[in-house]
Amino acid sequence: MSQPKRDFSEEEIIARMMIPMVNEVVRCLEESIIATPAEADMALVYGLGFPPFHGGAFRWLDTLG
Repeated sequence: MSQPKRDFSEEEIIARMMIPMVNEVVRCLEESIIATPAEADMALVYGLGFPPFHGGAFRWLDTLG
């Protein structure tokens, strides 16, 4: 039997995409691959093309509280 289809909210979709990225940048910070959260956010914006108006993974975490 298959599960009924479920619609995901915009927030759920964003969280599912961001959580793995956040895990990686936190790991990079812990392992001193990056020096600061700002460095990670800049790398995401300039290196991966993350939308500049969103800031980056750490900025996204800050918006959550």
